[in-house]
Amino acid sequence: MKWCNQALALFFFKLFFSLCVSADVISDTIGDATRTEVDRKADEYRKPDESLRFFGVKPGDTVLDFFAGAGYYSELMANIVGSKGRVDVYNNRPYLDWIGTQLNARYSSKRMNNTRRLELEVDDLDLGDKQYDVIVAAMALHDVYYADPANGWPMIDKDALYKKFNRALKPGGSLIVIDHAAEAGSSLRDVQSLHRIDETYLINDLQQFGFKVAARSDVLRNGKDERKLSSFDEKIRYHTDRFMLKLVKVDNKQRSARAY
Repeated sequence: MKWCNQALALFFFKLFFSLCVSADVISDTIGDATRTEVDRKADEYRKPDESLRFFGVKPGDTVLDFFAGAGYYSELMANIVGSKGRVDVYNNRPYLDWIGTQLNARYSSKRMNNTRRLELEVDDLDLGDKQYDVIVAAMALHDVYYADPANGWPMIDKDALYKKFNRALKPGGSLIVIDHAAEAGSSLRDVQSLHRIDETYLINDLQQFGFKVAARSDVLRNGKDERKLSSFDEKIRYHTDRFMLKLVKVDNKQRSARAY
């Protein structure tokens, strides 16, 4: 219990510190005149000011952007962590095929100098031990449950992945999850057809691998989304109801106690 209280105190101190210290650098990053028009348009539905403050990324941090896609968040976070930090930009082959030349074009910017590209399949990914301050999985984890080998998307060993996430986070580190919300109680029903996932199901699954929810944000929620359309449907694309979570690691002693 004493360890738990200390861990929570450390987490909330880091959260408060990051909000105070990073306030100006976040505003400066978003307002940077060298950002592309495409990214500025995406700001309208990604709401980077509120989202990045929730992430808690700060100067000097080491961050993993999991299934980073074209690197929208990667570039923003790279500017925030600065020369003493690093952002690892991870994609597997299907993601690279899907984004085409977008990520390569982004790397023409000097804002990506403190990043490292990781490009291999999920099951081959080695994230090391206690190296990341923050892991960001934005609109990504539903794809961990998706499988379509015939069309190039392999089945992923999500148990192994979540164990890697846990090991890779530093003490006091955070796992940030943003995803398209499926109907409550739908479990994995809509992963394949709608590219959505039930928030409660995902939380419960992550809890099995040593995580707990420390904070939530409603900044990307959309109550008008009935969650019946694919996240790629033009009627709702970019404006789906999205949940945003901050998860932290549970002490091993607490996990052992839950087993009894």
